[in-house]
Amino acid sequence: RKREALVRLERDRVPRGARRDALGATLAEIKGDKKKLKRACLDEHGVSLGRVMSEDIARSCSELVELRARQLALRREAAAAAANGDKTARARLTREAKTLDAAKKRLKAEALATFGERLAKRAPAVEKR
Repeated sequence: RKREALVRLERDRVPRGARRDALGATLAEIKGDKKKLKRACLDEHGVSLGRVMSEDIARSCSELVELRARQLALRREAAAAAANGDKTARARLTREAKTLDAAKKRLKAEALATFGERLAKRAPAVEKR
């Protein structure tokens, strides 16, 4: 998608000539490859590529929400442990909550690289109360 958008933008900036024709041919090749990919997905999975992608994105969003909820619960437990004066439990719970940050970042980066989607815009926020 990004490559197609960049080629289209560059082609629109070039008024005429051989460079514009070359960019048009590149754009047609990209569209053909995209069409082949969609057709292969439909043949292999029996559903469209968009549907497969949206299901994967929805799955990643639900996983992100679960990670957020677990992290919030751990932070609440750490606050309760700190209020009770249990420093070792607070440190353990805080450390465990921080390890979930790496999993969340990995999940977000993976979705952005694979689908070009930001999970933070799709996944609902976790209730903090």
